[in-house]
Amino acid sequence: MSGVFVSITWTTALLYVISVKLLHEELIFLIPIILYVILMSLGNDFSVFILSRIKEETKQGEFVDSLSRAMASSALVVTSLGLILAASLGSLAFSPISFLRQLGLAFAISLILDTFVIRVFYFPALVSIFKNHK
Repeated sequence: MSGVFVSITWTTALLYVISVKLLHEELIFLIPIILYVILMSLGNDFSVFILSRIKEETKQGEFVDSLSRAMASSALVVTSLGLILAASLGSLAFSPISFLRQLGLAFAISLILDTFVIRVFYFPALVSIFKNHK
């Protein structure tokens, strides 16, 4: 859950700057709420997939090596899914309606951030920190 909160916080900050400075619009207050609902479900799916790979790999060796192998083996699927979702949901950014434009930008920013920062750096770091806390 903390990864989703980090992603939503950074996305909201970036979207605010883009909306106010580039698009000259006020940020619509519902955007962070919608992002929370969507990203929480996607984040849980990603997390379950990656954690199951880590659990499978830890049966074969040490934790650090298992974590590396699990992240490498799931990286293609998670990255592909993140990019596909960012492109498809981000296409709303080309809408002439302000709410949909901001929502599309928010989806694109948050999914790219989640795919390339949260799942690559933040998630493995948290897993390695909390590995002994069951």
